Amino acid sequence: MIDLSRDPIINVVYKGIKRGIRIALENECYAAAVILIYSGIDTMAYLNMPVNQEDVKRENFIEWAEKYIRFPCTEQLTGLDLYGARCGMLHILVKDRN
Repeated sequence: MIDLSRDPIINVVYKGIKRGIRIALENECYAAAVILIYSGIDTMAYLNMPVNQEDVKRENFIEWAEKYIRFPCTEQLTGLDLYGARCGMLHILVKDRN
């Protein structure tokens, strides 16, 4: 049997990304949870990008979201919708810090 507790991807997703999101939600830090969710999508898109590419691009985020994110309802957000929300959220936080 394979020991998945030593798998670096499993550890990044479950002990890194999901744990931080869960802690933020439990403490009602909703903006932080949303940022961590988008950061998690960025991370997963990074793992899925072409070998010769060094940084995640807009297209990688959108493509990954289109392929892997589904909501339990008829209406679905597109990868572009999610990317726009991501940028909006991050830019609002940057603007509020100035």
